[in-house]
Amino acid sequence: MLTVKSGLADKGKIALYEAHPDHPNGEVKVTGEGEFQVAPTRAVLHAIGEGWLVQVGAKSTKEPDSEPTGKSPEPDRFETRRKGRNG
Repeated sequence: MLTVKSGLADKGKIALYEAHPDHPNGEVKVTGEGEFQVAPTRAVLHAIGEGWLVQVGAKSTKEPDSEPTGKSPEPDRFETRRKGRNG
C-alpha cells in the first residue's frame, strides 16, 4: 500500500477516484487535505507521475553528492538521443 495526498492546488477537486479490488474497501477517492491508503495500481502510479497525487513519506533513492561539482550526474538525455540519431 502507498500513502498519498492530493497534489492539486484546488483541494476541493477530486485528484483521483478509482474502483479497484486492491484498494481498501474496493475503491479510493483522493480529495482535500487528507492522506489516503491506496494500492499501487496503474491509475495511481499515473496520477503520481502527473503530479495529481503526491506520495507521502516517499524517500529519494538518489544519494546526495558529498561535494557539489557543478556537473550533472547524468548525461543530458536530449543531447545523447540527438547525437545518437545524427551519428
